[in-house]
Amino acid sequence: MPFPTRSGAEDEENQSGSRASEKPIAEVIPVAAKPAEAAWFGSMKGKIEILGDIISPANDENEWEVFARLRLLLDTHIWIRSLQASNRLGKRTAQEIKSPENERWLSPVSTWEALTLNAKGRIRLPDDISAWVAQSTADFLEAPLTHEIALAARRLAWTQNDPADRFLAATAQLLRLTLVTADANLLGLGDISTLGNR
Repeated sequence: MPFPTRSGAEDEENQSGSRASEKPIAEVIPVAAKPAEAAWFGSMKGKIEILGDIISPANDENEWEVFARLRLLLDTHIWIRSLQASNRLGKRTAQEIKSPENERWLSPVSTWEALTLNAKGRIRLPDDISAWVAQSTADFLEAPLTHEIALAARRLAWTQNDPADRFLAATAQLLRLTLVTADANLLGLGDISTLGNR
């Protein structure tokens, strides 16, 4: 079927652009002027009234305790001894663990380590292991064991080969927790915060 062709009159009309019914295909809008970079400066003038000292700390000294609380990650032996209220815990360590102002964290690595110690006869746990785990971990925040922590544990630049210790140290490092331990190998690890058993 042959394609329809335009008449000469139509071509002439299109070329001259005189058809009044055509609409523009674009509209040019001027770019808005860029606001001055310091437009915020002085923008609240007359809306804020300074009534006193704004340089000194906003909180009283007794209120700083809220911000200074510790986030404690208990090493496995510290956790087990704390469950027994053992006198082998240092006075300060026991106070910090019991303080309601501090957070208490526990890694599932410590649960695994305690169960392993039980299986090897180095500690004796109740017969109902599931109930013991549920009860003994209930008052702790669970520190997750992630891929990032596994990577950090492998990258720790120290000679300690115990994987549980590496996982706990890396957990404290990445989650910004204070590792509570009596293990001399885990104290003074540079950027990893630790609290010795004293």
